[in-house]
Amino acid sequence: MVVPILTESEEVYDFISLCRSKEISFLHGEIRLAEQVANQCAIGIRQAHLYQESQIQVAKLQELNQLKEDFIHTISHELRTPLTSMKMALTLIDVYKHDPLRVETYLNILRLEWNRELNLVNELLELQALESGTRNFTLISLDLHTWIPELIQPFYLRCQERHQHFEVDLDAGIPAFITDEHLLGRILLELLNNACKYTPPQQSICLAMQSAASGLLITITNTGVTIDPAHQSKIFEKFHRLPSLDHFNQGGTGLGLALVQKVVELLEGEITLVSANDITTFAIRLPHNTGSLPSTNLT
Repeated sequence: MVVPILTESEEVYDFISLCRSKEISFLHGEIRLAEQVANQCAIGIRQAHLYQESQIQVAKLQELNQLKEDFIHTISHELRTPLTSMKMALTLIDVYKHDPLRVETYLNILRLEWNRELNLVNELLELQALESGTRNFTLISLDLHTWIPELIQPFYLRCQERHQHFEVDLDAGIPAFITDEHLLGRILLELLNNACKYTPPQQSICLAMQSAASGLLITITNTGVTIDPAHQSKIFEKFHRLPSLDHFNQGGTGLGLALVQKVVELLEGEITLVSANDITTFAIRLPHNTGSLPSTNLT
């Protein structure tokens, strides 16, 4: 006798098989008992699956809670640090108010820390708007051959001051590209800022764009630096920094690459990082299709 063990959807999960001599038939009560055992087995299996699923959910909730606590701890520290520096600068200005040189030094510290605090708050607000989906998209047709040179003009002077080589390679065949101008600019400026920050003197930074079958391929490559593999997996996490590679001690909020990744995702693209042998490349692929972007205005 074979009695099926059924799932909730009446699919056969397994069988209970009972054997006896073929000359002796199973009694009705024995059949009922076997069916009851099969039903109890099915209930036990379902409960085991439910318990397993609940444990997975508990683990996920615990992980999310830990991430929330870590984020609150980190953001509290990041917001407090500039405020502490500003408070100390104000105190020292009061102490040395009759020493113009010292007052000017502490005023500069105050300005720098104020800008740091403002940038952090602005980037947090922008990241929150992107993650919550409350930011509207305004799509326009961009002539990249005109727009890119205007956008990156400040980097020529910056790289010259730092003795870095800056190159731009725009494929002549790139057509007008429909995108959100502010968001595309945010991606490029953030990645170029990082490249300037981490590229040693006498090394190169290259921005390249070319038309691809699926849309637009953008690469930003800098030489003279390799990101450790242990950091590569965390490079897009909020507040993750590479202070040992910051040759010009600029610091930063640690939110830039998290913003870049979120913007690329919202533009339905993808971003990848390859870093080895003193060459680091961020590659961004953005599609031509913009029809499914949320809250889209096309101008």
